[in-house]
Amino acid sequence: MPSSPDIRPFRESDTDAMAAWLTASEPWRTLGYRTNDWAPYFSAVAADPLREADVIESEGAAAGVAVVRRHVLAGDYLELFAIAPSARRVGLGRAFLDYVERRAFSRARNFYLCVSDFNTAARAFYRAAGYQEIGPIDELIVPGRSEVLMRKTIGPMRQP
Repeated sequence: MPSSPDIRPFRESDTDAMAAWLTASEPWRTLGYRTNDWAPYFSAVAADPLREADVIESEGAAAGVAVVRRHVLAGDYLELFAIAPSARRVGLGRAFLDYVERRAFSRARNFYLCVSDFNTAARAFYRAAGYQEIGPIDELIVPGRSEVLMRKTIGPMRQP
């Protein structure tokens, strides 16, 4: 992994390349996402002033994406976080998550995300990064599966 990865704002022109590896990856494959589901999603993200989307690059190509929704549950919410299969297990995901967290914690004291109950590698990744599992949200996306709400905090929203 480069010592200082290139992180930049998402561009809608990133959509097609990302859609291919997102659709082929877990958890989106099991959750039934198709390639043509991503363009409307990313268009909505780009038009929403309460969402921030960033891309991390590796070797000049988009290798990961993060979408943060601001002002959720006295914090921010990591709505989408993905690293391309070809860029995994080299520290890129951890570096990207650190970047996203720094920005979130600069304005809020809580950061949330959901991870699919069957996605054991992602659950372990987030636990190692300091997230605590709050609990399952049954059948949020598809029947028979749960999304597990996780939280990382630097303290309560209000200080005495």
